[in-house]
Amino acid sequence: MSARTGIPLRSLHNYLSARSEIPSTILVTLAEACAVDLKWLATGEGHETISRAAHGDNSPPLDEELMEIVILQTTAYIQKKKYKATPEETSRLVIALYNMAKEERAAGRTSVNVDKWGPIIDFGQKPIP
Repeated sequence: MSARTGIPLRSLHNYLSARSEIPSTILVTLAEACAVDLKWLATGEGHETISRAAHGDNSPPLDEELMEIVILQTTAYIQKKKYKATPEETSRLVIALYNMAKEERAAGRTSVNVDKWGPIIDFGQKPIP
């Protein structure tokens, strides 16, 4: 959250532990970064979330169930093959496979099986010695 908002980690900790009062400018920054309603964040009243369109984001929402399946299957495959992948490599791979899985779902194929994408995962990976 600190990296996303530019708010120092210590300050965030102080705000969240009620050691410091949260300035209104910080509330706005947090609400925008978390895509939650400012009134809800400040008072607990109203609706927690705001529409993505209100932020000019017209991209389709994340399919959390599909993302979870892709993450679990991809990490299991990497572990099964004993590949040494950095977190950055793994995250790029998960994003690519998630997008492929979304396209397959849009085409009417509902099952997700990362094993069939093995050649994509295998490409450029090095087994752990």
